[in-house]
Amino acid sequence: MFLVVAAGLLALYCWYKRFFENWGSKFLTYALVGVGSVFLSFPIILSSYLSDYNYRMWIVQGPDPFDKMGSGPFLIGKATGWLIIGFGLIIIGLQLKLRADKRSKSG
Repeated sequence: MFLVVAAGLLALYCWYKRFFENWGSKFLTYALVGVGSVFLSFPIILSSYLSDYNYRMWIVQGPDPFDKMGSGPFLIGKATGWLIIGFGLIIIGLQLKLRADKRSKSG
């Protein structure tokens, strides 16, 4: 799963670099940093969401994807994945911002 996400982030970076070389807007940069920040907050939201025992038991006794949410390794894997995706999006967004700033100063 992480390899698919990494390949997607790399493809997004290459696509942006190829097609929007002369694009003056920094919308994609701000969008990537914003979405990355949301992904970084998901582990905190999940831990506060599952802190109620009755609600946690209701989720754990649910159908297939939710019955694994009570296990520690599953939650750690989800949190790690969200953090990796969040940091990846933020890093790509900041790299694009640095590249745009460098391009605007030189041209």
